[in-house]
Amino acid sequence: MPTLPHFASAESREDFLQVVPGVQRGLAEEQIVRLPCEIAPFDALLEGGWPRGRLSELYGTRSCGKTTLALHLLAAVTRRGEMGVWIDAANALHPLSLAAAGVELPRVLWVRPRSWQEALRSAEIVLSSKGFALVVLDCGEQIPRWPSHGAWVRLQRAAARAHAVLLLLTAQSLTGSFATLRMRLQARKARWVRVGQQAFLEGLQTVAVVERNRTGSERQQRCWEVGWQLAGNANWTVQACG
Repeated sequence: MPTLPHFASAESREDFLQVVPGVQRGLAEEQIVRLPCEIAPFDALLEGGWPRGRLSELYGTRSCGKTTLALHLLAAVTRRGEMGVWIDAANALHPLSLAAAGVELPRVLWVRPRSWQEALRSAEIVLSSKGFALVVLDCGEQIPRWPSHGAWVRLQRAAARAHAVLLLLTAQSLTGSFATLRMRLQARKARWVRVGQQAFLEGLQTVAVVERNRTGSERQQRCWEVGWQLAGNANWTVQACG
């Protein structure tokens, strides 16, 4: 077995073991703890949920469903009695949206940074407290200035130490190889229902593709057709793409 490089301190060695994928302590296999969103099709697609202690990315264009999915994950976290953070770099979150998704508001910290750099720093700070199971960093539709490699490494390290899910929401992928898990959502079509002379939006269909999964047993791209109702309780359906 190859030996690890020399590290200046035990803390540096631990950071290396936590951040670098595939590194094992001796012969012990790493146990991945996952955070489910309690929507069965997505949890199955992610092989149990989003991996804790990792940086993950959920991206796609407007109306693809990424915010809805993240809100359901946050709701699931708060229902289990844990705390979550929503870093609103997009300045688009509304408390009514949280409540409508079933989020327990007293268990959520809402951060409204004034810049992209402040958003990244806010993520580091809340993760360092080790009091949150989920930190969502919502970039909105505007693509921010590309973070440095050092910024991603610091966020990876902070998520690992906090044993939290750090989930980045953005219109285009930003993380490159730094994300442990990356899912792309792409809106396909709207579903309408006609009542008399009026048509009402009933649901949306989107394709969910797992582009990267370093913690899953299967690491290929998988594509599913996902549909959900917009009104009332979410009714999710899923089938493999043809």
